[in-house]
Amino acid sequence: MAKNNNAATTNDTEAAPSEDFLKAQAIVRAGVEAELNDDLIMIELLKAGVGMKKSAKYFVQAMQSLGLRISAADRKEMADKIIKPLIKKVKDYEDLEGVVAAVVEGVGGGTTEKQALGLIRKFAKDAEIALPKKPAGAKVGVGGFQKEVFEQIRKAPTMSNAEFEEWFRGVAKMKNVDKALNKQRQILTLVRNVVADFSEPS
Repeated sequence: MAKNNNAATTNDTEAAPSEDFLKAQAIVRAGVEAELNDDLIMIELLKAGVGMKKSAKYFVQAMQSLGLRISAADRKEMADKIIKPLIKKVKDYEDLEGVVAAVVEGVGGGTTEKQALGLIRKFAKDAEIALPKKPAGAKVGVGGFQKEVFEQIRKAPTMSNAEFEEWFRGVAKMKNVDKALNKQRQILTLVRNVVADFSEPS
């Protein structure tokens, strides 16, 4: 995983966290627990006397230290590992949404669907792979049954393949369940492998 060698970041968050940073980190943690959005957390930092310039820097650093954000370099590295084996299997927009969901869940760290789609498009462009266009009237983001699948993975990330199959067959309503199950199982396995890989000590 890419390392951040910025001296200020190291001093504030790794080697010897300053009192200001620890104060900001506590505010950010409390804001996240209260389910405040980023803007409201920033307001809380400013109200607590953290300067404008430091608020922005400490907010990002605190989110990363709490495991709620990752650096752009780490996000791309993890996303590329997920995208590479899946992108050639994309035949329609529904398949593309599945890859978006896989990136969002596999990378984590606050990765949004918009960021995931951007990373997929960049990968496809560099690899000269054409992606399907969004159908007219289709909503942005992952929805429907695909969203339900990934919500289940989020709730039970350690479930076995057998447990996943039992759950899937109990809720799936499509005609070709076996084909759909195989596709979702591949995504689930890939996401787990990527998360495990990046969870190992460097």
